[in-house]
Amino acid sequence: NVERIREGVGPGVELMLDAAGVYDLPTAVKIGRALERNDVLFFEDPLPCEDHDGFIALCRALDVAVAMGETETTRYQFNRRLAMGGVDIVLPDVSRANGLTECRKIATLADVHNVKLCPHNSVCSAVHHAASLQLCAAIPNFLMYEFWSGYNPILDIVTDPIAPEHGYLRVPQGPGLGIEIDEDKLSRLVVRS
Repeated sequence: NVERIREGVGPGVELMLDAAGVYDLPTAVKIGRALERNDVLFFEDPLPCEDHDGFIALCRALDVAVAMGETETTRYQFNRRLAMGGVDIVLPDVSRANGLTECRKIATLADVHNVKLCPHNSVCSAVHHAASLQLCAAIPNFLMYEFWSGYNPILDIVTDPIAPEHGYLRVPQGPGLGIEIDEDKLSRLVVRS
């Protein structure tokens, strides 16, 4: 499938694969080597996140970058993985990893290890989106921003929705996160008993 996708999109498009932690180490190595041949940017969560030793072995075995971290919640968890060589690209999620301050600390730790950061957005609310974009703009080792691009009504609760333009997102400007909540839009989403 990856070979067919690569043929279809050509060499100018970045491919990333998320395995959602379903493989064991031998299978992840086998698949990772196939991904290397297809010029894949990174292989996300190939192993269960608890398999620290497996991630270390996988990073050593592959030339394709191994990405993980969307389930981690503190800089201490990321620091352990970074110090042990068990991750090539970190994916902190602002809503899970204790907010912007903690994610900035995670970015600094990753930068010390020459590791790129790809902020992850699991919720994709307008607030989460704006916070993630502010993080992207504030770190030196930003690679790209991972977010779900489908429709989510809580993404549209702001006066000026954040939407991709030619493959890019603008960082909201202004005080705080740079967004303003539209109270009318928000009130339409409130469920009352």
